[in-house]
Amino acid sequence: MKFTSCGSAVLLTVAAALIMGQSTSHKHMAVEFRALSLGNSAAVTSLQLVEANRASLLYSTSSGPLKSHLSAAHLNSSPLQIEPLGSLSRLPEQPAWDAAAAEGGAFSVVTTQSGSAICALSIRNTRRGESSKVNRRDGLGVFGSPHFVKGDSGPISSVAQVDGETEIVLFPLEADGGYGKYRKLETRIDGVVEDARLVRSGKDVLLFAKVMAIGSSMSARREASGEVIYPGVLHYVSLDGNLHSADLPSLPLGRQLILDFDVCAWGDGIAVFAATPKGYLLATGKLIDGVFASGSWMDQPYPSPLGSPTILAAGSKLYLAALESIGTPAARVVVGELP
Repeated sequence: MKFTSCGSAVLLTVAAALIMGQSTSHKHMAVEFRALSLGNSAAVTSLQLVEANRASLLYSTSSGPLKSHLSAAHLNSSPLQIEPLGSLSRLPEQPAWDAAAAEGGAFSVVTTQSGSAICALSIRNTRRGESSKVNRRDGLGVFGSPHFVKGDSGPISSVAQVDGETEIVLFPLEADGGYGKYRKLETRIDGVVEDARLVRSGKDVLLFAKVMAIGSSMSARREASGEVIYPGVLHYVSLDGNLHSADLPSLPLGRQLILDFDVCAWGDGIAVFAATPKGYLLATGKLIDGVFASGSWMDQPYPSPLGSPTILAAGSKLYLAALESIGTPAARVVVGELP
């Protein structure tokens, strides 16, 4: 579970025509991945696809050892245009973060902010530049893995340490624009939750959580930063309007091990894009009793380690992005799309 604080970061927005410019490609099943030439790719630390009128790619890259800056670079412009958005962090550690489209062409960005024994969540609007505390009503705490709810960019979920236990919590957006006291998601998921994503589906909320897999440490990956990412198994459960579910969680991908993942609604189903110890997987379609139909997904080999997978449905297309050989001199951003 990531409870890291702040890091040097530059966020860039890439329009849906992300295949423009010089690129190389190779195919894995129906997905054609292209490597984008974006300067010092070795400094890129994380990726996030966000829809803002059209598909956009946001990524974070190191900009200095003692502070970070937030910028938006629009790659559909020639020459490349970068819009400074102010300081994101003044600490050397890389924060966990997420972004969502806001009004007026801006983005809302939520990041972790570590202290000596706590980790708060901070949110800011890139247009106004103002920051506020997400957990303003919850006092001290350790909050990590912040994510906006897909299909509802207001609420923010977090994997938190509460009373010595790991819980998935949701901060509701209030009328004054701030966030209210968190609510625990009442599920029957057992084990150590390392990351969780929520997708709004009508009145229900779909929860996907990566739970650490016991006995799989041999497949763990050590990042260039020294952080160790342990494999886990994806769990799924549907929550009602009160964030409660009495159902047992299902395993949409069986016991398949994943390192990192993202999920979104696509058509009348769900799409999951995940990095695995051997490559990646892409699963699309309806969940029947909480499980993807046999043959609708497959673990694909990839020649280099992949990290920070992100996926976005925009119109009839599905956009994917990931970091290849993250943290090494050979690192690069790869992108693909379906259909």
